[in-house]
Amino acid sequence: MKFLKAIESIRILMTFAIITVVGLTSFSLVNYESSITEGKVPTEVKTTLSKEELLDHPAKSLFKENCMLCHKVNSKMIGPALAGIADRRDEDWILQMVKNSSKLIASGDETAVQLFKDYKQRPMPSFHYLSNEEILEIVDYIMKASN
Repeated sequence: MKFLKAIESIRILMTFAIITVVGLTSFSLVNYESSITEGKVPTEVKTTLSKEELLDHPAKSLFKENCMLCHKVNSKMIGPALAGIADRRDEDWILQMVKNSSKLIASGDETAVQLFKDYKQRPMPSFHYLSNEEILEIVDYIMKASN
């Protein structure tokens, strides 16, 4: 157990170091937060956004802090590219995978098992502390950043 905690601490430190050195790659995203909180629903949905709009996306920091160590949007890294994830997987599957990938793999889920095999049998760390809303904000961020 101490070994796993040490690995998690190292992962967090590595994430911080990589983010500090590399920085955030520019994506195109939109921020609907202000219009939604004012009771306005956008009539037109933009699929790509300017660099300035990306900087205001509510999930920017969540993606940076939790995903960037292992994932890029449009290319493979330690884990798979995340572009178009909501087109490939349903919301429930995404939430289960992010919150506890090991449990989903152990359940025999074919997609999770195949990803585990494809990525050198490295399970994704558990992000149980993220709320469903935060995870879905990250998915929105990724979908809008997809090329």
